[in-house]
Parts: sequence; C-alpha cells; structure tokens
Amino acid sequence: MWITLVATLCGTAAGVASTLVADKVRWKRDRAHQERDKQVEICVEFLRALMRAYEGLYDIASREDRGADRNYGAVRDLVSDAGTADSRQLLLVSTPAHVTTACEHAFSVLRDLRDAVGGGLTVDTSAYQELDRAFRDALHDVRVEVRRSQGLADAEALRRPRVPPYRMVSAPAADGSPSAPARPRTTGA
Repeated sequence: MWITLVATLCGTAAGVASTLVADKVRWKRDRAHQERDKQVEICVEFLRALMRAYEGLYDIASREDRGADRNYGAVRDLVSDAGTADSRQLLLVSTPAHVTTACEHAFSVLRDLRDAVGGGLTVDTSAYQELDRAFRDALHDVRVEVRRSQGLADAEALRRPRVPPYRMVSAPAADGSPSAPARPRTTGA
C-alpha cells in the first residue's frame, strides 16, 4: 500500500518538476525574443533618424540657390532635429557590439556628409557623390548587422540601396510655386 503512495508522490514530483523546467525554458525564450524585438526597434528608429537627416541634407545639397541653408549651423540643426544623436545613444547601450560598430560607422559618415553640405558641397560634385555612396554602403552594413543579430540566415542577401539621380533643381519661387520640376523620388534607401 505504501509503495503505491510513494510511486504516486514520485510521479507527482516529477510532473511538477518537468512543468517548472518547461515554464522556465519558455520564459527565457520569450524574454530573449522580447529583448531581440526591442533591439530591432531601437535599430529601426536609428535608421529612420539617419534617413531623415540624410534626406534633409540631400534636399539642401540638391537645390541651386539654397545658400542660406548651406551654413554649418543650419545643417547641424537639421541633423540634430532628425534625432540621430538621441537614438544613437540608446542604440549604443542596448545592442550587440557588431551592430554598434556598424551604426557608429554610419553615424560618422553622416557627420562627414553634414560637414560637407554645411561647407557648401552640392550633389553635382564628385566629392558629394563619394560621400553619398559611403553613407549608402554604411547604411547597408547596418541593415545587414541588424539582420545578422536576429539570426537571419539570409542577412547578407539584402539589396544595396540605389543611388539617386544627382542633378540640381531650382528652389521654389518666393510665391511658393515651383520654378522647376521636383527631383524624382527614389525608393530603396
């Protein structure tokens, strides 16, 4: 009689223990997924900030008569308003080292582009186009590293960003009517 009782207690203990172990494993897995999702969210916000800053710089550099916007202070404020520095700080403390390294490089290239546009560089110069290509390559590297940190097997398979057409467009007239057709929008970056 007592052998049946001991066997029942042992079976119950084994069942409870296995349930606890399974719950602990599930909890760790869910926590890892949540942490990875949060890191991806932070990286995406950083990429958005980089693109907001880049598009503002491109807009300034592609206008023919935007001399007032090409001063360093205005360009620095544009990049600051895009939120790159804030999202960069969050990223630096919450992502793996290989992602952080790629993001730091992209941020550095963006600063070089900011300094060049602030110094009066325009899109129709080879110096601007070289910096633009470097930024697009750095942006691609960030995307690959973020995908790699997610464990995606095809992280390297991303298409490189397209290069926009580098032609100057006139600034809108004082009355707000466009004096030239707007530059074509490209997709991909």
